[in-house]
Amino acid sequence: MKKTVRLLTPCISLCLSLFAVSCSNPYPEVPVKYHALLDSAFVHAGENGTELKKVLAETPAEQKEGMAYLIAYMPDYDLTSLSAEVLKENVEYAYRARREFEWCKELPDSIFFNEVLPYHNVTETRDNWRKMFYERFSPYVKDCATLKEAVYAVNKNVRDELLVDYNTKRRASDQGPFESMESKMASCTGLTILLNDAFRAVGIPARFAGTANWFDNRGNHSWNEVLIDGEWYFTEYYPEDLNRSWFATDAAKATVGSKNNGIFAVSYKPTGSYFPLEWDPAKKVNAVEVTPRYLEVCAYAIARDEKDSRVKLDLEAFNHLGYQAAHDNRIPVDITLYEGEKQIGGGTTCSTQQDLNNYLTFLVDPEKEYTVVCVYDSITKKEIVKVSKEDMRHWIIMK
Repeated sequence: MKKTVRLLTPCISLCLSLFAVSCSNPYPEVPVKYHALLDSAFVHAGENGTELKKVLAETPAEQKEGMAYLIAYMPDYDLTSLSAEVLKENVEYAYRARREFEWCKELPDSIFFNEVLPYHNVTETRDNWRKMFYERFSPYVKDCATLKEAVYAVNKNVRDELLVDYNTKRRASDQGPFESMESKMASCTGLTILLNDAFRAVGIPARFAGTANWFDNRGNHSWNEVLIDGEWYFTEYYPEDLNRSWFATDAAKATVGSKNNGIFAVSYKPTGSYFPLEWDPAKKVNAVEVTPRYLEVCAYAIARDEKDSRVKLDLEAFNHLGYQAAHDNRIPVDITLYEGEKQIGGGTTCSTQQDLNNYLTFLVDPEKEYTVVCVYDSITKKEIVKVSKEDMRHWIIMK
């Protein structure tokens, strides 16, 4: 008996092929390059993997790759604990900023994913900050024509909008933004987190940067970087100008290749290198070394100092309790500096709300005597100071 062989029509064959492909693709609308990374992430997530899979599946198609990026490169300690709601709102408002602000629309995906989209900076509490910060900072940038204008607008207003100041009495170095805003105090790390979140909320590519120790091993510091026209610039919560800061001379003396004295910038995506976390060395945060760039862009500070034969006079003032090693009683004293009868400078000393490495600084001639007139809370005091290259700091005790 002759058997009849029936051939499938091209249309049916195509449908079956598409069905087979869809069945073998567990992540529809997600580029293949993320599939193995997602498989691994969901395994590491344990019980939280179900929530992460669900939020990825429910993410709108145009946001799908961004969500996949965050989950694929997420730290293990977030995979097991991060709320799906935090992740969902973070992605939703990041893409909203991309739709609304021209500078964010123009960013390559690689920059948007790594420097705008991330929900965290370093090891801070994973607060659900994105929507709040978008609502608070978008009014400052809505009329900005360029990314640079937007950077200045946020930087200029961040302190007055959030009402958080530097303070050594903060609970932890790496406080989340909500704790810093509630207590109204933060370390340089906490202030950097706040400003980075504000930048990212309005589509400005920003990242966390810092050093574990200055060249003279006097301590660590953190600050912000923003990307403008393909070039990274540094700034701070208390801004001077882009690539201008009190720490420029110190940054120009950093050591290339040194985890202790080098300068690093955080990356969400793994880089094979890690940020030197002075407050939590056990955790790993991806980073790239950027020391060579700081040696170049801060060279002006070294050149300025070398050309000037004068030395720095760094002034700090303390209340009636006297000097404490923690510097937690620094007070803002109005200073007038005289050489003989001639007034040569003035200013206000730093309080506990400013970085411990920041002082009221004057350039003076070594070995000359100067009169410092100090006014604080109706108290006036005069002191004679003589500065040498070996002794450049002077403490004023108001009592």
